[in-house]
Amino acid sequence: MSQTFKAHLRQLRRHPMFNLVLLLYIAVTIAMLVYSITRYRALALTKRVETLTRQLAYTELPTVGPTRAKDTGIFRDLQFNENWENEKVKSDALRLIEFGRYADDKGNFKYAEKLYREAKELQDSLTATYYLGRNAYFQGDLSEAERNWRKLISVDPDVKYPDVRLYLATLLSQSRRNAEAKQVLATYVGPQVETTATARLPEQIPEGANFGISDATLSKVESGNAKVQYILKMAIIARSNIPIDHSKVTIQVFFYDTLDDNRLVLADADVNYEWLTPRHDWTETNPEILSVSYSRPPTEAISSSHRKYHGYLIRVYYNGQLQAVRAEPNRLLDLFPPPLVIPIS
Repeated sequence: MSQTFKAHLRQLRRHPMFNLVLLLYIAVTIAMLVYSITRYRALALTKRVETLTRQLAYTELPTVGPTRAKDTGIFRDLQFNENWENEKVKSDALRLIEFGRYADDKGNFKYAEKLYREAKELQDSLTATYYLGRNAYFQGDLSEAERNWRKLISVDPDVKYPDVRLYLATLLSQSRRNAEAKQVLATYVGPQVETTATARLPEQIPEGANFGISDATLSKVESGNAKVQYILKMAIIARSNIPIDHSKVTIQVFFYDTLDDNRLVLADADVNYEWLTPRHDWTETNPEILSVSYSRPPTEAISSSHRKYHGYLIRVYYNGQLQAVRAEPNRLLDLFPPPLVIPIS
């Protein structure tokens, strides 16, 4: 019987399809094994999500150490347009990331990192990459934060997520890599705005001053409503190696309009100031980035005189003394010369 089987086997091996069938069998076996392992891991992560959901309903995560997340207010929760493999992967990954954000808020950064990495195992998503970078920043691992955020920026040439560039520039500035930070900030304005004017000044702070304006960029916001809106972003740089009392810094921004008869008047728009860098005390980030918005409804709805945006004027004071000025167009400096001492209102 054994001899007969061997004879049949030798005859089968000589058949031209034998090797092909054998290879197909091996390939199918390997594929089934890989599928089983992947399926097992996916089921395990799904069970973990369900377990975490139940735990979150009844327990509170412990706060571990100081919550640095609260000290870095610029790091918002961001949403990304993803191409998810399927709805199940999307649901489970986003749930893990939600738990991670909750752990970050409680200061439990190591646990949050574990959750983000589990979400990344389900799919290497932009969302998981961003939150891993943010979590690394909270833990003081700036190189890991930089690696994740640069990965995001490399797949975002259209600047759909400009905040990531701001965060990376903040990190680089804190690492004393100011030249790199400035390059990243140059791409900060996203596709929702159309750049209309950019003024770049030498990095030197005026002689005898402690502050300067190293960059100013004006952008017009393209919105679906009828509002007229501009965003002015400026980089305020402080002289290094001197103590700065940020409570004594005053930054004034004036917007100007022209009327139908070409008269130049102070804008009647709503003006709002917002710091884009976290502490704005020049201890960790230098320069600090300030955003000032100009917003008003259509002129016809509020006045018989048609208004048209004309320009802006920036004044920086420290301890009541003029430090730096910038205007676009330049003639605004001649028309409205800044006082050397801040006016007392």
